[in-house]
Formats: sequence, C-alpha cells, structure tokens
Amino acid sequence: MMAKRIALTGLIVALALLGFLGTVQAAAVLENVAVLGDESPIADHFYKEFGNPVTSDDATNKAGFFGRVKGDDVKRCLFKVDSTGAGSELACKGDIAPGGGKYIDFRDYSINTGGVMAWASSLTGGKSGVFRGDPTAVSLLGDAVPGGGLLKSFSKTAINDDGDVVYRGEISPSSSTDQAIFRCPQTADTGTGDCNADNAALEKLVQKGDELDDIAGRFFCALLQVDASNFGIVFKASTKEDCDDDTESSKVGMFRMPFGGAIETMALEKAGSEPFPDVGGTKYDEFTGSPSIENGGIVAFSATTKGLLAKENLYLCDPGVGCPTLADPEVFTAGDIIPEAPVQAGDADACGGDFVNFGAPALSDAGDMAFSARSTKGVRGVYIHRFATDALEAVACKGDLVPDVLDGEFTNFSDASMSTDGKVGFRGSFKQPVAPKKSQGIFVFE
Repeated sequence: MMAKRIALTGLIVALALLGFLGTVQAAAVLENVAVLGDESPIADHFYKEFGNPVTSDDATNKAGFFGRVKGDDVKRCLFKVDSTGAGSELACKGDIAPGGGKYIDFRDYSINTGGVMAWASSLTGGKSGVFRGDPTAVSLLGDAVPGGGLLKSFSKTAINDDGDVVYRGEISPSSSTDQAIFRCPQTADTGTGDCNADNAALEKLVQKGDELDDIAGRFFCALLQVDASNFGIVFKASTKEDCDDDTESSKVGMFRMPFGGAIETMALEKAGSEPFPDVGGTKYDEFTGSPSIENGGIVAFSATTKGLLAKENLYLCDPGVGCPTLADPEVFTAGDIIPEAPVQAGDADACGGDFVNFGAPALSDAGDMAFSARSTKGVRGVYIHRFATDALEAVACKGDLVPDVLDGEFTNFSDASMSTDGKVGFRGSFKQPVAPKKSQGIFVFE
C-alpha cells in the first residue's frame, strides 16, 4: 500500500500571551504525489518515467500526468491520482481508442477543475484524434469541419471548466486556410462532449488566413500555442500582411478571443512593451512559451524585450482594467493600457538569487501566476506571484528538502501547472547522498 507523503512547507502560529498556546494554522503544504520507483495505480507496475503534471481541484484526481511504468511488461499511460498517489490509469498505449485504432502516444494533455482530462493521440492504422474523459472521442481523423475540409491532425488541446475542449487542427486539403483552432462544447452529443458523433456542434474559432479584427491588412499565417478557459481562448500566432510573401518578415503576437467575441491583439513583436513602452524604450522581441488564460479573461505570457533593455519578463493582461486599449496595436500611444510585467529578469527570486529567465506561466482564477524559473548563482525554483498583493513566494527552491525522501534535495523543476483554485503542480528532480543517480517526482502544492 502506498503511504501518504505530506510535508508542511510552513506554519503560521498565533501565540496568545495569556498563559496558554493559541490556535495553530497550517499554511500551504507540498505533497509528494509519486516518485520514480513508487508503485503506480496499475498493480505491480512501478514508475520509471514522468511527464509534466497538470493540476485540478478534484480531491481524487488532483494530478494528471503521463507515466512509463514497468512490471512484467512496460506500459505507457495517462494517470490521474490523488495526493497519496492512489488513482487510476485513464488510457494506455495499446488500448483501443473510441472510433478504432490503438493509442500510440499522449500529447498536450490538460485537466479542468473537476478532474476531467483531454488530450491528443496518434493511433495505429494512421489514425489520430482528440479525446476527453473516460475516454470519449472529441474529434477524429476525417471528421468534417465547418466551412469545408476534413481534419487530418491534432495538437495543442485544452479543456476548460465547463468541459469544452479546444484544440488546433490541421485541415485537408492543404491550402492557405489549412489550420484552425476549434472548440467542441461539452453539450455536443447530449452532454458527452463528442463532436465526432455530433459534428455540427464543432465550432471554428479562428483560422489561418483570417484577418486580424483590430489590425486591418494583417493576417494570421500560423497558429501556434493555445489555452482555453470559460472566458474564451488565448493563442500565440504568426502574422503577416501577405502570408504567401516569403520575403516579408512575420510578426508573432499574443491574442485573446472571448467566446462569441472579437479577437484582441494584446502584444506583438516590435510593439512597445513594459517596462518602458515609449519610443526609444523596450519592445517585444520574442514570445518564449505557451500563454495561459483564467475564467475572468486574465492572460499571462512570457516574452523577451529589446531596445533599452534586453531581458525576459512575465506579463499579465487583465480585461478588468481594460487591457488592452490600443488605438493602434502595432504602436504604443500614451494612455494605452498594455500588459504589465509584474515579474522581470533581475528581480529577487525568493530563493536567494535574481531571475534570469522563466518557464511558461499558469494562472488561477484569482489571477495568481505559478511558474518555474532559472536565476543567478545556479538557483532554480517554482514560484507564485500573488495578483492581489503583488507578492512573490517560493513554492520550492533548488536545495530544499524533498517531502518524504530521506535527505533528498531538489535540483531542478519542470514548468508549473495551476488549478482554478490555485493548486500548483510540477515535476521535480532531486538527489540523495546515498543514491547513485538523480531521481524525479510529481509534486502538488496547496
């Protein structure tokens, strides 16, 4: 039986100086969900490899992740587990997928607050698809899409708290409009989220070749990463004035689209950026990771700057304060509301160094932002920026003790995930003085 492994990362102690001890309140807890060598939910099969975890607010499905496990045979599966490591395998390589074919791989998996996962998979027989839940086929190779054409490949899946699944799909036949971002609502096929059975429910949100809503004469030429919430989507895309002009330099940007609303340009390469957006200041140079969006529409992303300062920052664009309000999204004008940069390279990192660069950020519904980062002096860590207070806290730092691992010390960290309610998940590497090799684990902070 797997034992529950919990370590307290801090205590807030209130002492009443009246001759007795007052209330002791537990602060956040770092939970050791699984480490290499632990028994997996498949009996007599033990973890040999982990993918990065995604985190939910469901107590019995707190973390979802890919794992390679070994027993009498080797299995490669998607797992959902609670804080003790107990749970179940959702799907394994070789299992028969809805619609036929056997799973070959599991890509771009995500999880919502209720613990429902979605993912893309390649299948035997040249098939592929997007799946959710128990599992159900969201969309499969050959499904018809709105506006014509057939789906031929899938990636960049995201499931929101309503159960809608968003993904990037390639369309056949190939043309200037052969790529789009789609949404399959939870209501498809009487509430199963099955757009393969109810293809008319599939919604095309944005397509390669579409003109930007707020920059006339500029078009989407490649759709890159995407994330989804109940509010809508955020996506990273490459744009040009003429997608077929190989001599024109593209501009990559970050874009937000409320469901049923217009696309907003939040940030664009070579446009003015914080911390010095005025002429001669800083401009966006490169968007370095995947963006995140929460249910109120706040967006987080990472980007490097050039000009007055060349460094990497984490940015937030909050529709609650009007971000963005750009008269011209390609040029900063005094009075424009643009993404702020609450965490910047050079800031003190709460682990004993100064930030150098960042992993992809993740958001809670409070606007809190979780991320991993590399800092000066070889320091690495996982952190939370608190939206309401602008405070920074360290979840785990290089050199910190690993919960329930004898003399284990963290050495490195994956990108962090964050649930709607603010739970943080990550894959952490660690070492032990008595162990010949480094090991890894899945950890959740709440």
